[in-house]
Amino acid sequence: MRWQHYIFYFFLIWYSFGVILVGFNLLPTWLEWANSVFIITAGVLGGIYFVRGFGAIYGVSISTLIFITTFIVEYLGSTHSILFGSPIVFAVLSFVIPIRVRLHQTYTL
Repeated sequence: MRWQHYIFYFFLIWYSFGVILVGFNLLPTWLEWANSVFIITAGVLGGIYFVRGFGAIYGVSISTLIFITTFIVEYLGSTHSILFGSPIVFAVLSFVIPIRVRLHQTYTL
């Protein structure tokens, strides 16, 4: 078995426990760091996918571009409320946009 498989199985097990703990509100305070392990593992799996699917040069380039863009967006969103807006606006849009998309799909068919 290749090392990528071990990372994938680790991700599946970590994700399964995370869904149960967060879904049923059982996550203890001492385990709040676990979300960063999930995000890092998902990023590593994405990088592996890009390298295997597009080759080493393009895969690393795409992974690096996504990594840098994510940090820029996170920085701008958390410090200046750019791209995400205020948390209240983001919450309202998260609720309204899926409804509008669904209505648009219903009336265009």
